[in-house]
Amino acid sequence: AVEWVAPYAEFRERLDALVTAGAQAAGIGERPTSCWVNSEHLCMAEHKGFSGCTYAALRTVATPYVLVLQHDRPCMRGFDALALLRTMEASADLKYVGLPTKASLARTTGQHLASLWHVQTEVVTAPSPGAVLRPLFFWYDSAHICRVDHYVNLVFRKGRDWSGGFPEDSFGQEMQADLRTAVAEGRWKEAHAVYGTYLLDDGAGPMIGHLNGRRY
Repeated sequence: AVEWVAPYAEFRERLDALVTAGAQAAGIGERPTSCWVNSEHLCMAEHKGFSGCTYAALRTVATPYVLVLQHDRPCMRGFDALALLRTMEASADLKYVGLPTKASLARTTGQHLASLWHVQTEVVTAPSPGAVLRPLFFWYDSAHICRVDHYVNLVFRKGRDWSGGFPEDSFGQEMQADLRTAVAEGRWKEAHAVYGTYLLDDGAGPMIGHLNGRRY
């Protein structure tokens, strides 16, 4: 919509200012306090959709993991990212860990998986006391930490049509169809291991919400 152009331009200008300030802070002290250190604002020359923008960002990443955080779905509370990364680093099975939303928490309960998927799953112990990682049978675009090579080689593998749109609308649906077939054939654990998707559940409810106040 035309009325969104000016506010979005202002948003991007403010973002550029934060990135510039972060770059300046990078040379101050051993541990700069700005979270914008080592940040880059990528401006697409044309509309690429969420998938295209994510792929463009992944091509610039030098770290083995990436945190995908949508601009309108912020973290409502903090979490120990370093401890979570160490847990992922210690297990090759953990390729993607989603941060909990109301919807994703509902989809990972034992009751839901037993009634809808007819499977019994086991949780993985998470780094924080009382927290677990629950097997997730869907690829959410909402906030998650993922191995970069997993993103590139699976979600954006050569030959897959991911142009525009959202990975969860295409890849996520493909993943669910694959897992449903695997469940029927009694090999869901092997099939799920390919995706390696889990959800962080620290017992405190949703961690990710929406700027309009919704917590779906």
